[in-house]
Amino acid sequence: MRVAFLLNEAELVRTGGLMTHHETVFFEDSLHDWDWRDGVFYYYGHAMGIEDVGDIVVVLEEERR
Repeated sequence: MRVAFLLNEAELVRTGGLMTHHETVFFEDSLHDWDWRDGVFYYYGHAMGIEDVGDIVVVLEEERR
């Protein structure tokens, strides 16, 4: 459903998983930054450099609050 680059893990945990753009996560765009094809997840986000390592959050299901 959604893919996001993790910005602040402590705040994400503290809020019970509330994903806030530019605060706890940076939402990535489907097809531009990620894709799901034939059961394979492809990620080509631009939130970090080629040699950088970072965490992403993959949302398979969500609950509105």
